[in-house]
Amino acid sequence: TEVRRNAEKIMQDEPLLLIDGPPGIGCPVIASLTGADLALIVSEPSVSGRHDLERIHQVTQHFNVKALVCINKWDLSPEMSKNIEKYCED
Repeated sequence: TEVRRNAEKIMQDEPLLLIDGPPGIGCPVIASLTGADLALIVSEPSVSGRHDLERIHQVTQHFNVKALVCINKWDLSPEMSKNIEKYCED
């Protein structure tokens, strides 16, 4: 609430506001998506990273927030990274 009020004040003078949201899909994530135009989802190339990506993507779709994906540590598993890229293309 206080953070949101401060963000609204900042947005009066600035065209862009970046918010670093928490991991997961719980209430804090949902709160950080409220009023957002775009979500940048940071994923890692692992089975759990792919699963988490799918879950948060469902949340962004539910709230009609466009999403982009960044694969952190891409070179740790090029095969899984390509798997995530394929998911994003579909």
